[in-house]
Amino acid sequence: MKPGKPKAESKRRRGLGPLRGTVDRLLSGGGRQDPLYLSNRTFRQKLVGWAKVGVPLLVVVVVAVVFALNRHRRSDKPAEVLSPAEVAAKMLPDLNKPIHVDSNTDIAVVEVYVDHAAGDKLVGKFRNTTDHEIQSGEVDFTLTGSHGTQVGSVNVKVIKLAAGATVPFAQPIAEKSATFALVREVHTQ
Repeated sequence: MKPGKPKAESKRRRGLGPLRGTVDRLLSGGGRQDPLYLSNRTFRQKLVGWAKVGVPLLVVVVVAVVFALNRHRRSDKPAEVLSPAEVAAKMLPDLNKPIHVDSNTDIAVVEVYVDHAAGDKLVGKFRNTTDHEIQSGEVDFTLTGSHGTQVGSVNVKVIKLAAGATVPFAQPIAEKSATFALVREVHTQ
């Protein structure tokens, strides 16, 4: 491959015939030393460059169209419309299981409110929901402010509550900012 011996190279490739020019360009690397190489390209060279970009792009577009058409064909039947209960059953299968929360229902709090007019008191009524007398019981309340923040708690005791009877109660409280009372827990003996 010396520059001074071009005839020896041409003798070796003489048998290639019409492919000789293509093979020579392929073996020489195809790169031109001309700084204006891109602007001096032939129409065929420009077409090959565009084909290198356009063919893969065309393949991607064709594949996308084929997938879209296949998806459209699959959805020819109307989509199954589920009711909200069916959707909930699929998403949350354990939603309809009964939840059991242990709580004492022997004493019901019929009403309760915070009274600041006659001194700071928690006032309300208890009812015995059983068919027997309750010897003693305690009801724990959580006291909250006007925005729902907890400001304290109070425990109200009841003694000898007859079966089915309703009794009033009034318990002094120290929290002056208390607005609401929430039943936290009920204990009976």
